[in-house]
Amino acid sequence: MTAFYEALPIIAAIAGAGALFLLVTRLGELLANESKDRLLRNLQKYTQNPNEVKVTVVKNRKTNSLFFKLGWRLMSTKYRARMTARLQGSGKYGPEALENLAYQKALYALVGVLLALLMMASDPGQGLFWGLVFTVFGFFVPDILVINESQKREQSMDKNLPDAIDMLNLCVESGLSFEAGAARVSTGLDGPVSEELGALLGEMRLGKSRNEVLTELVERTKSPGLRQFATAMLQVDRMGVPVAAVLSEQARDMRQKRKDKAREDAQKVTVKILMPLMLCFLPAVFVVVIGPAVVGMMSGLGSL
Repeated sequence: MTAFYEALPIIAAIAGAGALFLLVTRLGELLANESKDRLLRNLQKYTQNPNEVKVTVVKNRKTNSLFFKLGWRLMSTKYRARMTARLQGSGKYGPEALENLAYQKALYALVGVLLALLMMASDPGQGLFWGLVFTVFGFFVPDILVINESQKREQSMDKNLPDAIDMLNLCVESGLSFEAGAARVSTGLDGPVSEELGALLGEMRLGKSRNEVLTELVERTKSPGLRQFATAMLQVDRMGVPVAAVLSEQARDMRQKRKDKAREDAQKVTVKILMPLMLCFLPAVFVVVIGPAVVGMMSGLGSL
């Protein structure tokens, strides 16, 4: 047992070097993928077919790695279905997105184990406890990142949806069909709205009807504005209402909601700034205002 305690610093040093290597490797992969994605996005401006639709599909070539196999086995079937919906909400489609998530979960969990081994060098008992905490936390860090991306994407979608509907309405009023107008919006605009329209048109080209893809969109998305738009388009098919009139009304309604949301956020600023004001500004004011009086009172009491 004594030999084990003497070897703990060496084990901790090796674990720290392994954790640092994994983090640097992962950071290099993220930077390389970001540069490739930026190049592909810029290339689309010059090589894009106006009749194509944009769908973001995550590519992953790590399915043969040990990290992927371990992470995939730790994910149940229900959990995979739930995370697939989350990934679609964050704009990542295809089975490769879930496979990449499984790889990241196992990798981050291993980093948590290596960090715990570092702590075991000083205190084996606490190191074992924190090892469990870090491992569980590292396993769920990719889920937290996906949820955060999904929420940011929903906010961006609600913000840009009125402009996309205006462009779609202009295309429909110019004589294009809904599908052709949606394809123009998907290729002409950037952002989550164009990606959702591209995914919708891609499913329609695979043989699904417009009602089916719109129903799936309502069930899949968490954005209130996009759900309202998809529901309105479903009513167009069922009741025979002119598409241009519905699109114009939807654009006005969503633009008004965007203005109301901006006013609501502006009114919340005074409440949100109250706590930083009390913690950072008021103590300094008390020191400046009350400080001299306290010093004078203490001097007077000392002279007595």
